[in-house]
Amino acid sequence: MVYIDWSSSYAGWAFLCTREYKLRTFQFKFIHRRIATNSYLFKIGITSDNLCSFCKERPETILHLFWECTFVQAFW
Repeated sequence: MVYIDWSSSYAGWAFLCTREYKLRTFQFKFIHRRIATNSYLFKIGITSDNLCSFCKERPETILHLFWECTFVQAFW
């Protein structure tokens, strides 16, 4: 089993990669899983469904939104 010291790995990376405030904020929210997806918004009663905004096939989670979605795959 490989041991990763997460505190030293991600402690300041978001702030060393860029000086742009919006990118830093997005990186911080992404790393800490604080991006409001439809799954979360549905759970707290703000949206009417939890499906992905782009493909409308699966629940919109962070993993689906940035990696699994067929529309996002075109960017990667």
